[in-house]
Amino acid sequence: MATTVIMPKQGNTVEECVLISWKVKEGEEITVGQIIADIETDKAVFDLESPVAGHVLSFLCEAGDTVPVMQNVAVIGSPGEDISAFLEPKASVDSPEPDEPVADDLSQEAQQEITQTEVKTIPTENRGISPRARNLALKKGLDVQNILGTGPGGRVIERDVKLALESISPLTSLAKTIASETGKIAPALGSGIGGRVLASDLIDQGKLQNVNTENSNEFEGIPIKGVRKITAERMHESLQKTAQLTLNTAADAQSLLLFRKQLKQNTELLSLASISIGDMVMYAVSRVLQKYSDFNATFKDDVFRKYVGINLGFACDTPRGLMVPVIPNTQSLSLNELSLAIEEKALHAKEGSINPDSLQGGTFTVSNLGALGISSFTPILNYPEVAILGVNAIGLKPVRVGDEIVYQDQLGLSLTVNHQVIDGWQASLFLKDLCHFIENFNLLLAQ
Repeated sequence: MATTVIMPKQGNTVEECVLISWKVKEGEEITVGQIIADIETDKAVFDLESPVAGHVLSFLCEAGDTVPVMQNVAVIGSPGEDISAFLEPKASVDSPEPDEPVADDLSQEAQQEITQTEVKTIPTENRGISPRARNLALKKGLDVQNILGTGPGGRVIERDVKLALESISPLTSLAKTIASETGKIAPALGSGIGGRVLASDLIDQGKLQNVNTENSNEFEGIPIKGVRKITAERMHESLQKTAQLTLNTAADAQSLLLFRKQLKQNTELLSLASISIGDMVMYAVSRVLQKYSDFNATFKDDVFRKYVGINLGFACDTPRGLMVPVIPNTQSLSLNELSLAIEEKALHAKEGSINPDSLQGGTFTVSNLGALGISSFTPILNYPEVAILGVNAIGLKPVRVGDEIVYQDQLGLSLTVNHQVIDGWQASLFLKDLCHFIENFNLLLAQ
């Protein structure tokens, strides 16, 4: 009996996943637990395993499709088994249209460019659209509301979307016919209305080598999806919905550097984690937030929520883009425990195996660019959080001590707050106390 493979639910907050690639082919025999596809949430990549042994009878979606969780993606069973119940109804094959004659006079094409052909369509409301059709339309940026559906009850199916996409081809009908018959190449941008390619725009392949491409308009279009897409959306949302104010200061880093040196000399002896300067700053943040509860909060839909638990997120660069793993209840962790938690979650994020739930629920975020030598930057709020701390590089800076000017190792700090709910003087006091904790780190550990 045929068995379907479903898109699994990865975490409590994930509603859909992208099927990145199939690892098997249709007709191939597979075993229980064999990896058949790579899938991606908006944060991480996972393996999709087969629940049964058998042959891959059909794929129900294609690589690159965005698929809702718990939806069927493949059918596995015995060769020759009837799986029609799992497949999308097929529309009858239309009889081919006669070939469009190629006009000798190109003036006819100019007239066709101005004439707009009206197509009678039926709104998709109350008649539905198949998941594959919806995903294809979303990928191509096509409005599905006025697509003519040929499925049961007027349902829009994938074939209808493909036909609609063909109808808005960048090539005119005449140009498309000439290109197919002569092998001529269409440029990226034509001289017709809306940039459509006319027959007169087509280029002979033999002349391509003589074309001056110094000021070419050609480009490579790269669809934004997965982690990069969600990051773009959230950064834009953050700037749209908040009033962001950034304050910059610096703290004397001598206490951190001395403590770090002592740790390195005793790490193996005391079985400690490889505690970094960044770990120590996050530890100091978790302690100062206990005093400034307004910063351990979110603001959304006119509701200001202050949290008891301090769930620190930290910006982490991965091969798939920026991620923000969250360490819950950091106020109850020791420095060593915090360092171990950061190391573990950063590793999982970079490997793509992090649980999506570990990327949710943050109440304050730290972004550390100090290791890259950045002296100052403007961190963007991880909306709906109301504050984010940027950690900059440590560098020598002149400081007045009494009547003398001396050089000290200073750690740059950049704090961005949502000015809708946090005032500048509050942010200044927060930074002042954070600098005090950093400059007296040994005393902080004694608390």
